[in-house]
Amino acid sequence: MLLMKYTGYDPKRYGSPHEYEFFLQDTRYRTETMLEGATWADLDQRHRLVFTKNDGCLYVAEVKRSEFNPDLIADFNGHQPGEVLTPDWAKTWEKQAGKG
Repeated sequence: MLLMKYTGYDPKRYGSPHEYEFFLQDTRYRTETMLEGATWADLDQRHRLVFTKNDGCLYVAEVKRSEFNPDLIADFNGHQPGEVLTPDWAKTWEKQAGKG
């Protein structure tokens, strides 16, 4: 089972001010393993653990009894946002008849 525990609120934190920790829980053996440094985690359609860290990478792992050996599947550090031009229709706000 994948657990997400709310640990607090930090308005100065980069990104979301909400802080979480992620754990794998083995309900059979009643153990929890923390996903150190994970900023997001979920299980994919093949029931693999997929998670991110603040290192700009995406990881995946097969889980066996809360034990896992993650593999790097994507490194987004080389990606930079490109310039996006605003279309003309989005440069003004048109009032609708009878409103505001």
